[in-house]
Amino acid sequence: GTGVASVTKASSAEASGPTPSTVQAKHGAVAGVAALTEVLQDKITAENQTAIRNLVPAIEKARAYRGRGGEVVRQAACRLLASVAGAPSWPFKDATAVRYLQTVDECARHTTDSIQVAAADALHVLSRSRFKAELCLKCVDNYLRGLKKADETIAARRGYCLCLGSLPVTALGERRAEVISALSQEVHGLELPGGKDQDDPATRQHAVLALGRLCLSTSLTSEELGTFVGALEAASNDYAMDRRGDVGSWVREVATEVIAALLDVQRQEPSDSRPQLADTASSTKLLALMLKQAVEKIDRLRERSFGLLRQLLCSLPSDGAGMQLAYRRVCHSEAYDALGLADDSSVESLRPEKRLAWPPAEAEALAVALRRPMRSKEAEPAEKSVMTATTKAELQQADRNEAVFNALVPFLSYEDYRSALAMGLVVSVGGLTEHTAKDGKKAMLQHINSREGAAREVCLDILKTFDAAGWRDAEPEARRLLAPILNTVGILFAQDLVPEDLAQPFFEKAQRSVRTSKEISRTRASIAVFVGLLKWPGVYRRKSLSMLLQYLGASFPTVRQATAQALYIRLLEEEGDFDLSGPEAE
Repeated sequence: GTGVASVTKASSAEASGPTPSTVQAKHGAVAGVAALTEVLQDKITAENQTAIRNLVPAIEKARAYRGRGGEVVRQAACRLLASVAGAPSWPFKDATAVRYLQTVDECARHTTDSIQVAAADALHVLSRSRFKAELCLKCVDNYLRGLKKADETIAARRGYCLCLGSLPVTALGERRAEVISALSQEVHGLELPGGKDQDDPATRQHAVLALGRLCLSTSLTSEELGTFVGALEAASNDYAMDRRGDVGSWVREVATEVIAALLDVQRQEPSDSRPQLADTASSTKLLALMLKQAVEKIDRLRERSFGLLRQLLCSLPSDGAGMQLAYRRVCHSEAYDALGLADDSSVESLRPEKRLAWPPAEAEALAVALRRPMRSKEAEPAEKSVMTATTKAELQQADRNEAVFNALVPFLSYEDYRSALAMGLVVSVGGLTEHTAKDGKKAMLQHINSREGAAREVCLDILKTFDAAGWRDAEPEARRLLAPILNTVGILFAQDLVPEDLAQPFFEKAQRSVRTSKEISRTRASIAVFVGLLKWPGVYRRKSLSMLLQYLGASFPTVRQATAQALYIRLLEEEGDFDLSGPEAE
């Protein structure tokens, strides 16, 4: 008790003055009180309990957050609120709960991410230990009202989403459907009150995380479940880009973690505290979304998806640990090795136990493919003596890429997963990342050559990806997908894997993709397609040659040069005259 009293007095004494040393002292004192409160609890005297309960209001009254570095004092104050609320034997008045909520709400609106997280963590403890149902509903009203304001700041909207996910779902009562709907609207990013000014990937990321924390801790009505799953599907297809790059990957990554947690729930006994999908078709659809991410171009997201798939299909249920890992990763920057979740699986004979919505299609075949060990590649003996840490890391990364693609690409044979895998694979095979494109191409060609009819299946699925991408430059999916798709088709033509009867659809798709486009990367990617179409005499040879001749007069030097080089090599392959006659198109 004496030690806590000393620290408490120090905190109060340091509550004024903006110098850096004073801020550090305030932060250390408040953090010390919070830590001691968590450990000692009942051993603290009633007098000191009162002093500690009143410490945060006293700090705020003295404006102790002012000065450089005051943000860390706010974080420590939120932790202290959580420590006090988590001491069950301490008396706690309703007025104290209301006062603490003021601090939480103020910190939730702060522009610093770590302060918002500290506020959400404090609210998580307060709402479960000290708040009455009426106060929880007041929180819901405040946060939903904030999300509906057209002039609300983006930082505040992020905090509101986090705080909604921190509330106990049992306290929402009849407002549960409204909260799920509001968070789902944030995930979709549609009909935002402030329009495009409030379009923010971090808000969508927090909304997905909040949905997962709420929806995975209770049973849902069919309407609520539909809203939840629809939001996850939208988040899995978030490919937003800005000057920071693929910011949509933040949303896709957490969506993959929530989907994995939802599917993990389906493996367990039905319960009123867990959502239940309608059938195995629903699980199969969600698993397909994970497979798509597991073969895409971003290493971080591909490895996480692959590791979560292994954990789902090659180990026992995790009993809710997945959402906790996701929350700690997103909000506290605590990384975890997804590939290690089921790395040393001792369940070689594990077979999926049948539930209402489990197992999904081809679960056993997937488990066998995912269970293969990921061995590290060995360097050549002459190279071992000069191998650096960077070289070892590169070898390990290359080995992981190869293992992921080799395990999952063969599932292009299964209709349930073919479209999703094809959509993800073309981005890797036709992308700019060399090691990813190399391993993806190798796995794709191995799959095509492994059985008869695989080439046609892959070609037909790639034709479908053209339709999904669109073709106008203004369409985000067209900008993201068309160049990689055309690159992938060019590889298939170069390997002589495109059936002749598909010449017409491939020409039409490629021509439409570049007809009005001003994207140089798309135009250059189409060169290999039109050169490949020169293989068969007839109308599409003439049309393809016409497109290539137009490229020779293009305004971009790189297009002219690439076209001339490709045509030169192609014409050298002709033993005789280049026949431009042949039957007309039907």
